Amino acid sequence: MIRKVLLPDRGEIAVRVLRSLHEAGLQGIAVCSDAGGDNLHVRLASASYAIGPAPAAESYLRFNRIRRITSRSGAGAIHLGYGKPRVRGSMRADLVGFLVAEEARNAA
Repeated sequence: MIRKVLLPDRGEIAVRVLRSLHEAGLQGIAVCSDAGGDNLHVRLASASYAIGPAPAAESYLRFNRIRRITSRSGAGAIHLGYGKPRVRGSMRADLVGFLVAEEARNAA
């Protein structure tokens, strides 16, 4: 059963998703850039992890960093938010494959 959800997003969408996760009894895991450690989504999250420099291209949009934080946090799901749909769409298949592999590894 999923208990933790990683949210590699920021801003109002992240805040809304985190509030919904809490209402559903799930833990929301936030990521933040070097400049965003005091943002509201970080304060609302059950835990937060640094993801890199402030520009999204160097942090929030780096699949390898999201994957590493997912493993480290123990998140069983990832909510990609709504930003940069084309980039998020190309990342989606990679993340689904990663989560399936992680689930199989954890079940073994």
